[in-house]
Order: sequence, then structure tokens, then C-alpha cells
Amino acid sequence: MQDPQLDLFGPHAEARRPDPVTSHLAALSVTALNEKQNAVLAMFGGPFTDELLIDAYYQAEVAGIVPAQSESGIRTRRKELVRAGFLREAGVGRSRSGRSAILWGRA
Repeated sequence: MQDPQLDLFGPHAEARRPDPVTSHLAALSVTALNEKQNAVLAMFGGPFTDELLIDAYYQAEVAGIVPAQSESGIRTRRKELVRAGFLREAGVGRSRSGRSAILWGRA
């Protein structure tokens, strides 16, 4: 049984203005996120760098709360959520190495 917190429904996907009509129709038909997108979105209680998001995700994965994903899969799902309007840039943080890193948060 899927955790109710992971069963998130939000605004439909969006196409870009210059996209063809078929892209706009396809975007309107998308009403829910897939399981892995929901799992990544469920991690966001506050802003995260990708590095911190991956750390939090792996802790939830070990606990059996979310499905397994690779680091690149988690970053890809985060990118999809940004494009779909669920997440946005929320400032600048620091990576473990001390470099600047984008913070991501809920839109």
C-alpha cells in the first residue's frame, strides 16, 4: 500500500507557449505525478540542495518509505518537478565542499 503522503495530486503539467497544440493537449491530460516524482516531492518540507535532497531521499529509501532511485534519477525527478511548477529555486546554499549550490523548495 502506498503512503498517503506520496499520493500527491497537483496542477496539471504545462506545455510551453511555442509548443504545438498536441503538446498542450497532452499536458492537460496529465493529472497526477508518477510514483517516483511523488516520492521526491514528498521530501520537500524545506529547501534542499540536490546533495541534501539525495541524502534525505536515501534515508527514506532505507526506511522503506520511498522507491529506490539512483542519484541521477532523483536529480531528474527534481528537474521534472521544477518544469511542472511543483518546485522552484529558493535561494543559494552550500555543498559539502563549500561551493555555492541552488536551494530547491516547493513552489
